[in-house]
Formats: sequence, C-alpha cells, structure tokens
Amino acid sequence: MYTFKLARTLLVASALAAAPLAGCATMGDTVASKDSGSSKMFNASFERTWSAAMAVLHDAGGNAIEEHRDQHYMSTEVGVNATSWGTYVTAWIEPVAAGKMHVTVVTKKRAKLTIATQLDESTFLAQLDARLRH
Repeated sequence: MYTFKLARTLLVASALAAAPLAGCATMGDTVASKDSGSSKMFNASFERTWSAAMAVLHDAGGNAIEEHRDQHYMSTEVGVNATSWGTYVTAWIEPVAAGKMHVTVVTKKRAKLTIATQLDESTFLAQLDARLRH
C-alpha cells in the first residue's frame, strides 16, 4: 500500500512539473515558421542591416546568436529569467536589390505558459527600423 501511494505521488508530481513544458517551442520551430513571420522592407545594405539586426538581438538579451550568413538568417534566445522561460527569435535578411533588404522575423515563446515576451516581432522590426534610420 505504501509503495502504491509513493508511486502515485511521484507520478502526479512528475506530471505537474512537466505541465509548463508541454507544447514547448524549439529554435527549429522558429526556423521552420518563416512563412508565418512578420516582414518589412528596408533601404540599407546587407551588411548594415545584418549588423543592426545583431545589435537589436544583443540589446534584447540574446547572447549566443547563431549566424547563418550563407542562408541569410540568425537565431537566438532572449528573455530567460526568473519569470520567463524565454523566447526564440529567428530573423532573415534577404537582399531584394542593391541597397534593399527584405527582413522577416519569427518569435516563439519557449513555454506556452509564458505570459510576456521580452522581444516580439513588431518590436524587433521597430527597433531595427530605428537603428537603420540613424
């Protein structure tokens, strides 16, 4: 009887501990979700746009930014702290013409129960726009 109660208690505790992680996003989810992201055109060179996008991610707390220049995208995780599991962010900078870039960004909260995110798609694009205007 004691063993059954202990096993049941451990099972319930494990289920409760795993609940916040159910349906968690991965970095791969942001890369695979490019078509559902937010986009904007910018009048700037690839290098200038790339550098500005890196700065936006750094300012948001993205430390280890994965750069895939040959595929025109970068990915990172921002906002991991005591109150948030964080958010995955992937941004594509794609040349359309000389001095014209099409930027797409996708953000996904790591855990469904995360209420707020430190960097969403519209904020990323607004901050990138502000950096490229200077």
